[in-house]
Amino acid sequence: MCLTAQKHQPYVQEHRAAQLNVYGNTKFAGEEAFLQVLVEKYFIARTSALYGKSPCRAKGGRNFVGLMFKLAAERDEIRVVDDELVSPTSTAELAKQIVILGRTNHYGLYHAIAEGSCSWYEFARKIFELKASKRN
Repeated sequence: MCLTAQKHQPYVQEHRAAQLNVYGNTKFAGEEAFLQVLVEKYFIARTSALYGKSPCRAKGGRNFVGLMFKLAAERDEIRVVDDELVSPTSTAELAKQIVILGRTNHYGLYHAIAEGSCSWYEFARKIFELKASKRN
């Protein structure tokens, strides 16, 4: 399930993409360009709020989880939006989904995300709750 602040209900693969910003526009343009060169056999996997052990070079070597830890070490207060909903998805789970999908001939567009959704704020709060519980 993937939610956005504007729609307030799950998106499914049949929904037309509704880009909300430049990043979304570039992702959608990539999908469209990809579809122009393919015939019938393709997989497109849309994902959301990725996090994992390996660093993201494009984000300075971290993902949202790493960024929260960095900011917590530098600041007394962290501000996180609570009006944008995502489905936090681990890179390990995404990789498993892609492998399973790749072993099929069920070509098409997929939402490769974890179950459930939360705001970025709720995600950050849970990250710190889990970190605190590991210390105890």
